[in-house]
Order: sequence, then C-alpha cells, then structure tokens
Amino acid sequence: MGMVLDEMMQSDQGPPACKGLPGLSPGQTRVCQLFLDHMNAVAVGAKQALNECKFQFQNRRWNCSILDDVNVFGPVISIASRETAFAHALAAAGVAHSISRACRDGQLSSCGCSRMERPKDLRKEWVWGGCGDNLEYGYKFTQNFVDVREKERKFKRGSREQGRALMNLHNNEAGRRAVIKKSKVTCKCHGVSGSCSLITCWQQLANFREIGDYLRDKYDGATEVRVNRRGRLQLRDPKITLPTAYDLVYLEESPDYCERNDVVGALGTQGRLCNRTSPDVDGCNILCCGRGYNTMKSIIKERCHSYLCDTVKVLPEPDHLTIGIFEFDDFQVKLLKTFSGILLLNICLIHLCWKYYGREIHERFFQLTTNKEIEELKASVSKLKLPKVHSPRI
Repeated sequence: MGMVLDEMMQSDQGPPACKGLPGLSPGQTRVCQLFLDHMNAVAVGAKQALNECKFQFQNRRWNCSILDDVNVFGPVISIASRETAFAHALAAAGVAHSISRACRDGQLSSCGCSRMERPKDLRKEWVWGGCGDNLEYGYKFTQNFVDVREKERKFKRGSREQGRALMNLHNNEAGRRAVIKKSKVTCKCHGVSGSCSLITCWQQLANFREIGDYLRDKYDGATEVRVNRRGRLQLRDPKITLPTAYDLVYLEESPDYCERNDVVGALGTQGRLCNRTSPDVDGCNILCCGRGYNTMKSIIKERCHSYLCDTVKVLPEPDHLTIGIFEFDDFQVKLLKTFSGILLLNICLIHLCWKYYGREIHERFFQLTTNKEIEELKASVSKLKLPKVHSPRI
C-alpha cells in the first residue's frame, strides 16, 4: 500500500501486473492476482488513510511526513512506536472502508450489498433492506490482504521481530474494528407527499473523519507492551489496564521528532507554524522543542459570511496566531438576522402608530394644563362631600 501503488492503480493504462507493484509482500501479491479488480479500492483506501493521517497530525511534531519510501507512511514504520501503531490501524481502516463502499457501489465482482443481520432493537414495522455498505466483506478482505504480510514471515519466538509482527496484527485489527464500531443504521422514509408509509433501514459506513478522530483518541491512550518468551504480548507495566481489541499497542517509545532524522522519517519542526497562546501540542513551547520562535504580525481583511471582518493574523517563523473580530458561525448569523428583523419591525410599527395617533397621544398625555382647567378641577373637587380629614389639598 504505497503512493506508487496508488498512482499506478489510478492511471489510465489500467491495472498493471501485481508483480510490478512495489511495496507488496509475496502474500499480498498472490491476493492481488486473485482479486485484481479490488486493487483500485485498496489504493483509494491507502490514499484516504494517508490524507487523514496528515489531517490528524498536522499540528504535532510528527505530521505524518513522507520521505523517499514506497511505504505510504515513510520510514517511521521501522520503529514500533505509537505513530506506527496509529499508521497501521488507520491504513487497515482505510482499506476496509474503501472495500466496503466499493461492494455497495457494484465496483467489485465478488461482493455486493451488505447481508448484515437485522438489528434486534429495530422497530418491527420498519423494513431491513436497501443497499448497505458491505462491512463484513470489507473486514474479511482487509484481514486477508493486510495481515498476510505479518503472517507469512516466521520469527524466533520471543524475538523483537515477532513482537513487532504481533503488534502490527493487533493494531490492524483495531483499525478494522473501528470501521465497524463507527458504522450506523440509516433509515429512509417512503410515501406520497411525505406520508412515510414505509421505512427502510440499512447499515452505513461513518464518514472517515469520524474514524480518524476515533483512532487518534486511541493513539493518545495507546498502551506500551513487550513480547515475552512464550511469544505473546504482555503489559510492560502490570499496573496499567489491559488493552482491548479496540485499543492500540506499541513496543518502543517515540523519538521527539524535533530534529531532522531520515532514519526514523522525521523532518524536524524547524520552519513549522505554531500557536503562541496554545498550551496543547500545537503550542510553540511544545512544537518548537524549546528552541524559541519568531513572530511577524500582519493585518489582513477577509470576508466571512455576509460581513466584512477585520482579521489580525500573526504569521510567525514558526509561530502562528490568529485573532478574529466579528467572526460568526452560521447559527450566530441566522440568530443575528432574526433579532435585527424583529427590531426593525418594531421600529416600523412605532413609526406608523405615531403617524396616525400621534396628535391624540400628544394632546392626551403631553399637553400642558392651563390655569382655567386647574380652577375648574378645584371647583369640582370642592363639591365632593368628603370628610374634612380627607379633603384633598390642591
């Protein structure tokens, strides 16, 4: 699953011979020959995984950088680190996701729509059908195609190489399970004029960004393990909770990725953009590895939604800070428009009322009382037969 594979499979010359594809193990080459029409979907899945890896790590020291290597994730794969665990899980998830969708779309000859069993909690009157993504086939094919690289090699029991193969198999499985776990049941209404007389439901893949977010969380909580003499993985620290099949595991601590190191696939962080105010991994203190950073300020006018916003951007070397003034999301813009309309309507109503009834309002409430009217008021009050104690004083 390399970038060369992706480019060759996407070319207009058609699928090449499997033996000519770099990056495939002998076992993967045999699977390729049996399922040649699957290789386009495999390439799409590998590229999808690579793009997602770059997105998830764009603000970290290791940003999924690629060097001159046929492997999609570069030489960092040679280290049994957290990053390698994440890369294997994401690559397996990418292939499973792409194959499952290709089955549904009728692109593959050996599979079609999903045949997954009806969920037990689905309402009885709803129809379980439609053409769902074939998660079962995507899982099984990816298991055979991706895992064969580790299974076809024989290593000494308890050796570092065997531990690495077990680690890769575990993380491949975690990636495939992530695709299934994040999938969901989708339903659609059918009927005349929205009557919804019939509801059909099917299993649907989640957006790959959701799977990437899920696996990134697993990366942050990955568990360090080691291989024992019996050739099994076990916790390096017995006090830590035992990882499940959905969790990621790794054997070696990650390098700091601060300086360029072609051996581990690190380009270093010099020249990268960072956030001066962030305490997170994208902050300058962490991303610049304590080397310091330079700041350059510039004022740029940008149009956001229907408003012209003044945005102050700090474009540093390598520091980055953005401060937005009057930047609203879609909901805030809609709310602002609603309140503005209500305020304008009230102003118009007040204006109309004053135009037609303003004279009467003025005469009734604002016109000054004359001396004659005061005398008449005193006379009328004096005629009232009230006790002297309560006689009003005017």
